[in-house]
Amino acid sequence: MCLKYRGFWLSLLFSVCLILFARQAAQAQERWFLISETELQSIEQYKQNREQERLSWLSQVRVLKQDSQSLNDQLARAMEQNRKLEALFNKSENEKLMLLSSKNGEIEKLKQEAAQMERIAADEKIKSQRRLFIIVLSVLLNAIICVLLIYRFIKRK
Repeated sequence: MCLKYRGFWLSLLFSVCLILFARQAAQAQERWFLISETELQSIEQYKQNREQERLSWLSQVRVLKQDSQSLNDQLARAMEQNRKLEALFNKSENEKLMLLSSKNGEIEKLKQEAAQMERIAADEKIKSQRRLFIIVLSVLLNAIICVLLIYRFIKRK
């Protein structure tokens, strides 16, 4: 008779152990998730604060993106203006360089003309000195001839 009920008792014992084990596990779970009302409010407050911070950060990110775009646009405009100014400066410098080169050419030409004028003046001076010498020599020769003629005229008389 004991053998007949042996399976029943074993299954009953197993069922009771299983129920006790399940009850113990359920109690352990209840303790695990058991929090007070103040802790729950603190967690909810923390969650709200984090959400507000997240929204604040997102807002700041949007503002920074807009500022960044604005600054990028300003930088692009400034770089374009810089390129234009640099082109104008280079053009002006080239014009000044060409003008300076032209003026240097004119100066060299004037120097050559001045040197040529000095040579011409020196040649003219030499020519005028020769003329003067010839005139003085001819005057002296004429004077000598006159003196000789007068001397001859006087000697004949």
